[in-house]
Order: sequence, then C-alpha cells, then structure tokens
Amino acid sequence: MPISIVSKLTCKDGKQAEMVLALKAMRTAVQENEPGTIFFLIHKCRKDPVAYYIVEQYADEEAGDAHGKSDAFKKSVDSLHEVVDKPPEHFSMDLIV
Repeated sequence: MPISIVSKLTCKDGKQAEMVLALKAMRTAVQENEPGTIFFLIHKCRKDPVAYYIVEQYADEEAGDAHGKSDAFKKSVDSLHEVVDKPPEHFSMDLIV
C-alpha cells in the first residue's frame, strides 16, 4: 500500500533562492535513484515566505524506508543544512483508497 510523507522545511531568511536550488537537486536525486517513488513535489507556502513543503508518495513502506537511506538523498540533505533554519517537521500518512 502506498505511503505518503509531508515535510515542512523552514528556510533561513534571505536564503530562498538557495533553498529552491537545493530542493530541486533533491527532487532530481530522488527521481533518478529511487524507483519506488510515485511522486516528489516541492511547494512554497503562499502565506509564509520561508516555509517550504515536500509532498511525497512511495509505492510501499520499503520504498519509503529506502528513500531515507539512499546516498543520493543523504547528499541532498547535506546541502540543505546551509539554508534550513530549524529541523524539518515530517508527517507520515497512509493512503485511504
């Protein structure tokens, strides 16, 4: 059964352009290296200029676990450390069909 994750990342003020570049690189790494990924979408909050959300879905629990353990993902996360203001918030969800 597919699983979904929503992650909220708060960017350091003035680092929005760098945040977008890092998130796009992460999306590319996920799409190219994680075949269990159904989608990986990046959003910018309309009301809060430093809030970004990633909405992602994986084919199953194993694919979701593989995402967090992949070298490509870990490298992408390292690039976010320079622009993220505080630890991200993650919300895991089960798809209701």
